[in-house]
Amino acid sequence: MILDDLLRLIKPVGKIFLVDRKGNSIAKINANEIEKIQEYKNKEVTELYCSNVTEGMTLFPVLVIEIEGSDTDD
Repeated sequence: MILDDLLRLIKPVGKIFLVDRKGNSIAKINANEIEKIQEYKNKEVTELYCSNVTEGMTLFPVLVIEIEGSDTDD
């Protein structure tokens, strides 16, 4: 599924981490800042999963979206 289509379908809230196939971070955004990742909107989503991240002493749930075809892929 294409990233733009997925984001319209699931309407995420909270934090989103966009990663490449190797798990390298491409973008870390809040769901209300989706326009910041428009350069990736036509990329194919290869995996979607939930994870947790700590900021200070607080644990936050995040949505991790893996895409293919980023500049960091070999």
